[in-house]
Order: sequence, then structure tokens, then C-alpha cells
Amino acid sequence: MLRVPSDSIYLNNGYDAYFGTFTVDKEKHTVTHHVEGGVSRQLAGKDLIRSYSFDGDCLVIKPTNAHEHWTVVFEKNKIY
Repeated sequence: MLRVPSDSIYLNNGYDAYFGTFTVDKEKHTVTHHVEGGVSRQLAGKDLIRSYSFDGDCLVIKPTNAHEHWTVVFEKNKIY
């Protein structure tokens, strides 16, 4: 069985997942993820600050670091 370090999954495929608690600063429109663990082990114990905004029924999360270029959009679950 080939074992690949989890950190290389992020570097090779651009995928990451982590878990932990978070705090929201409504004045600055930021959310800070307090990472406890995840796919990329190097993030454990770090605080990741992200900007957030709302666009209709969507929550939009972006990095606060100008060198990062990505966006995550969560759409409100609609029941029809």
C-alpha cells in the first residue's frame, strides 16, 4: 500500500479540509478559523483569517492575504 503524506494532497490537487472552532468579527467582516486538524497537518494550531460577505442567498468566503486567489461560495439550502 502506497502511503502519501496528507500535506501533498493539498499541494498536488488543490484540495484542503480542516476542522475547529471559529470566531466572527462583524465590524471587519472577517471570520477566523481556529484549526484543530485536517488534511494539511501543517495548519493544525493556526488561525486562518478570511473575509466574508453575503450575496443574496450565498455566503462568500475569500482570503485576506492578497497573494491567495480563491473563493468559496455556500448557497442557502432551499426547500421547495
